[in-house]
Amino acid sequence: MRHADAAPGAPGTPDALRPLTDEGRRRARERADVVVGFAPDLVLCSSARRATETLEAIGDIGGAVEVDDRIYEATAASLLLRLAELGPDVRRVAVIGHLPTIGQLADGLAGDGSAVAFAPAAIAVLRAPGPWSALRAGCATVVGYRP
Repeated sequence: MRHADAAPGAPGTPDALRPLTDEGRRRARERADVVVGFAPDLVLCSSARRATETLEAIGDIGGAVEVDDRIYEATAASLLLRLAELGPDVRRVAVIGHLPTIGQLADGLAGDGSAVAFAPAAIAVLRAPGPWSALRAGCATVVGYRP
């Protein structure tokens, strides 16, 4: 999932501190049914304010939550390595992050052109076989998308 709509950066304010707009909070709440219905065992969330506010607006997801500084500036390759660290007890993971990383990760994992663009608060659900450490380009299928 990409974070919801964020306010533009204010002069002198670090990018990581940009908050959600009212529209962003509304859109994140609208996505709650998708995220909760997906029933992630774990949510990996960027430490950027707009990502943590997206998570807060969604509400109780039911799984464990890790706010991870590495996701804020992650590349698709480094996020893939982070996912490879997950153990077998994590069957479903949700990631709340940023462009271009989230889109590149989905495109790379799907590898068949089925991944879609990520507008603010967009969610793609991918299914991949095997352990997390086996994630590779083209191994997943997009089984759901909500713009």
